[in-house]
Amino acid sequence: MKIDGMTTTYGIIGWPVKHSLSPLFQTRFLDQNSINAVYLPFAVPPELLSQAVEGLWALGVQGFNVTVPHKERIFQMVEADDDACRIGAVNTVRRGKNGWQATNTDWRGFKAVIEGLGIAIDAVYRPDGKTAFSEATHDAGRLCVDGLPMLIAQGAAAFTWWHGCDIPNCNQTLIQMQTSLGRKITGLPGWGRSG
Repeated sequence: MKIDGMTTTYGIIGWPVKHSLSPLFQTRFLDQNSINAVYLPFAVPPELLSQAVEGLWALGVQGFNVTVPHKERIFQMVEADDDACRIGAVNTVRRGKNGWQATNTDWRGFKAVIEGLGIAIDAVYRPDGKTAFSEATHDAGRLCVDGLPMLIAQGAAAFTWWHGCDIPNCNQTLIQMQTSLGRKITGLPGWGRSG
């Protein structure tokens, strides 16, 4: 990673935030795409949220993720897109011309995990009562409870929203993260380069 006068800053805000894996995989995404930026955790107590958001703007931060307990409250401080308005919370914020713009990538993370399983989603009835959809949601639910695949997919959606680029290699990042965390290596067969 190169840090110089052109390095831009991204991050995640939450309380607490020291447990977040976002800096690890967002840094991998930045490296994969040769983007001169850093991604940092910012511990923001709830009573200082407004000041922190103003401070991030003043410091030139280009974008940030939002985690608990701030997702609903920050929704009222930003220009939220349709996804965020439907959900009533935001988890991804970027600098716009007239202030912060925001979206919610939570649903995209769940959808990407289902697609990453490589199972066609249908609702065709079978005599045993199972469908590809029910099997996929069972597997996706298990992976989302683990959290890492969904977290990486949400992070990738945020990354592409911030940078206007193709989705990073989520499968490679998932395997790297599982390795560094000492977890069983699974990957998702349908992810490949595009997921």
